[in-house]
Parts: sequence; structure tokens; C-alpha cells
Amino acid sequence: MASLDEERYLRYLWLLGEGGLFVLRGVVFREATKSGSTLDTLLHNGRAQFNDVLKEQQNRLFPTPTTVNADINTWDMTLIFVVLKRLFWKGLSLSESAYLKSLKTYRNAFQGHPTQLSMNASDYSSNRQLLEQALRQIASGINGIVEIENIIKRTATGRIDSDFIFTFIKEIYDFKTSFLSAMEDMVHCVNEKVSSIQGNQEIILRKLTDLQNKHLRKTKYKYSRELRIIIQAECDTEEKQRKANDLLFEFVEIIYSDTAIRSDEIRRIITQRVEWYGEPTLQLLDDLIEWFSDIEDLSDGVGKPLIGSIILPISCSSVTGILTLLKYMDDSQSKQCLSKISSTVSVLLRFPCSLSWKVEPMSLRSALSSSCKYSIEKMGLCLF
Repeated sequence: MASLDEERYLRYLWLLGEGGLFVLRGVVFREATKSGSTLDTLLHNGRAQFNDVLKEQQNRLFPTPTTVNADINTWDMTLIFVVLKRLFWKGLSLSESAYLKSLKTYRNAFQGHPTQLSMNASDYSSNRQLLEQALRQIASGINGIVEIENIIKRTATGRIDSDFIFTFIKEIYDFKTSFLSAMEDMVHCVNEKVSSIQGNQEIILRKLTDLQNKHLRKTKYKYSRELRIIIQAECDTEEKQRKANDLLFEFVEIIYSDTAIRSDEIRRIITQRVEWYGEPTLQLLDDLIEWFSDIEDLSDGVGKPLIGSIILPISCSSVTGILTLLKYMDDSQSKQCLSKISSTVSVLLRFPCSLSWKVEPMSLRSALSSSCKYSIEKMGLCLF
């Protein structure tokens, strides 16, 4: 199974290759058009400017002493940079030439580390952000914004295009057979994992939609009897407890948002969290949905969660409802749910964490008092 670091490496490489080739070809076509001549003619007339380039590059551009290869789709990134530098560089704006230099730097960084097949989350986030910025800026000068945005989106979450990546990386490196084999295995594993994650995301999305619909139906009715449930992360330091509470609250907020979120937006949010935290994200969401579904079934609705130690306002319309919820909090099913959530949070944060929950005493007294008073008044009795 390919690791998340290996998947990040492949996705960055894919964006660099496909996005880079797209904008570079666009700049060459634009500059050739601006010149009022064809690329074929420009190469013919500028042949002498390529006398000092590598023999392989000369052969690619000038197959014979009397012909040129103006099919830019057969040029790799290195050759496109060579042509840009020799024929068009002086006509580029300072801003565009700066972003093109950045793109070349990103490409050269990979060429300089041919055996580094992984990228951690921090490097991936910062490197991809810089690369996307350069691609967008260059694309804006060739009317290619829509196309580059599609490439950025596809390379971030789509099934990895192994054929393109192999073609691209062969052009960058003088590969050894063993290295290509390792890359091929990695792509296969990543694509299998992507397919699995996407399938699991759709299952989670359906469960989440069902839970939110159940929640919306129950929130139509308001009850004054409200228990405040405190969910607390227990770790060996206060800093770790804060991180655990923040992470848990982030996922609880996805489930209990202020307004109903469209399915495509929920899908985007879940995909983003998977990119940030890894595949256990889906397990945590699944565990939380199962837990909150039980709570929704046993109560008259869950209110907006509050941060700190996470506080869940839970409505109960009767003393029986309150007692049923209290019994659930102490039974094995509830404890099993909390244990599963604790385990997944620990995996995501990479340190031990245990979750517990309890009723805020003041809210329990208030809810019981209110429920008893309501029951007595309903029977036609008076309280003195």
C-alpha cells in the first residue's frame, strides 16, 4: 500500500508536468503568433541560435539539415525552455519571465532528487501552493485560466494518470529500470487507494446526509429542557488536549453545521480533510456519525456544538427521555463508540488520546426540574 507521502509526491509531480507543459506550450504559441510568423519559420530563421545546445535537443528540433520539428507537443519541458530562451525571452514581461523561472526551478528541484519518492504534508502544501500560483499567473497570460484550474483540481484528487507521469518523469531523469519499477508499483497502489477512498467518501456522504436530515426534522420542535453534554479529551499534556479538542470540534462542526450544506460542498470538505489528515479521516467521520445517530434517536435533537471542552446541547421532552439518554451514556454501546473515536483521533494526531463525556450538573437539575413541573401542570395539579 502506497503511503500518503508517496501519493503527495506523485500528485505534485503530475501537476508540475501536466500544468507546466500546458502553460509553456501556450506561451510559445502566443509569442509565435505575436511575431506574425509561424513557429516553423522562426525555427528555420533562428537555427544558428541553437548551435550550442545539447546534441539530442538539436536533433529533436532539426531532424535533418533542411527540416525543423515545429510540433511543440513532441517537445519536453527542457526543450520548450530552450526555445523560449533563444527566441522569445526578450519579449516577455518581467512578471511572466519571473514565474517561468520559478517553474523551471521547481522542475530542476525534482531532477536533482531522483530517488526521493515522497513528500510530507508540510512540504506538499507549501510547494503545491507556490506551483499553483506560478501556473495561474502564466495561464492568465494565455487565456488558459479555466484549463489550468481543471488541471489543478484533477491532479489534487483524481485518479492518477500513470501514463502521463511515466512519460514526464522519463524526460526528466535518466532512469534506472529498478526506479521505474518502483514508480509503477507506487502509482498502482495510490490509484487503488484513491478508488477505495472515493468509494468510502460516498458511503460517508450518504450517512451524513441521512443524519443531517434526521437532525433537521427534530430541530423543528424546540424544548426548554436541554441537557448540556461535555465531551472532554484526556491526554498527557494540556497542549495535546487542546489539539484533540480542536480536531474533534472541527469534525463535529461538519456534521452539525448551521445550515444544510449541498452534497458537493460536503464532498469537497471531506476530500480536503482527507488531504490534510489522511485516510483515517473517513473512519473518524463514520464513528462520529454512528455515535450522533444514536444520540439523535434517543433525544429530541442536538443543538449547535460549543467549543472548549466540546459542549453538546441535547433536547429531551420528558423525564423518561432524560433517563434514557443517561442510561445510554453509561452502557457498553456508547462506551464502544467513544473508544473507537478515541482510537481514530489518536491515529490522526499521533499521540494517545482518550475521550470521555458527562452531563453538566446544572443543566441536568434544570432539565429535570422543568420536566417535572411540565408533567405536574399537564395533570392539572398546582405547585405551591
